Amino acid sequence: MSDTIVVETTVAEEKQEPLPALHLHDVERTYRQGDETLHILRGADLAVWPGQSVALLAPSGAGKSTLLHIAGLLEQPDHGDVYIEGKATAALPDAERTRIRRNEIGFVYQFHRLLPEFSAMENVVSNAERRAIRNEEKVVVPRISDVYAALPAITGKLELEYEGEMKGADHVGRELIRVAIAKTYDEYFTGANVHQIVQWFDLGGEIQLADSIPAAEALENLKEIQGLVDKLGPLGVSQKESPEQQVSAAEFILEGLHAHKRIGRSEERVFKAGEKKPEPVREKSIEPEDRPYRQRRQFN
Repeated sequence: MSDTIVVETTVAEEKQEPLPALHLHDVERTYRQGDETLHILRGADLAVWPGQSVALLAPSGAGKSTLLHIAGLLEQPDHGDVYIEGKATAALPDAERTRIRRNEIGFVYQFHRLLPEFSAMENVVSNAERRAIRNEEKVVVPRISDVYAALPAITGKLELEYEGEMKGADHVGRELIRVAIAKTYDEYFTGANVHQIVQWFDLGGEIQLADSIPAAEALENLKEIQGLVDKLGPLGVSQKESPEQQVSAAEFILEGLHAHKRIGRSEERVFKAGEKKPEPVREKSIEPEDRPYRQRRQFN
């Protein structure tokens, strides 16, 4: 009987390095200005890995915005390519580039004026589309919360001149939205009996309507407010409509009540009871029996 020799071998697994989330390779971009050719980017290379934060620091006119536009697939490079999670995008059709930009890339604009081709309305619809995609909703219906999300577009497109400038453009923009909501609300609900809705909040009811909340979930929460869903008729919305439409209409009513200071709302979009005005302090009248007794002086 022969001996059997068993040899154990260990094969080291080759570690697969993760691909960059974003990779710009040999990117070039030029613009024509009259007879002059401006070379904005020459062979630019950039790799950003998952979990990494990168800041671009350069003087004005160095090409930071152009680089970001190309990285976000808003512009095509004249040469080179942009890889999103390893996938080349330069040769993709516009529809596919739009899909990647919508689903894989997020933009946070500090000042909307950097992209003047975007209108405030486009920002509102864009925020509504993002919510629908994230929540897998088939209907895209903007809400008032989407208008506030587009506030940078409003403050960036208007040269605001106002008293009390220390409050800032953001405060003025919010006030413009509030006044517009109040006027539009009055077109539909002037004289409407909304006491039951206001009373629900006065009795301690609160509801949070974040701009990202799914319509089905938001509608179930809104139905707890007595009388609210029954008031959607003047807006042309019935309870047979989609949850997206009902939520948009119901939120508008709450925003209208807030604009008229019937109910309150926090910056976290929590609707609650409005602040009650303090009752004026009345001076207590002195009754005859309460009047201080003053002894008469005797005259000789």
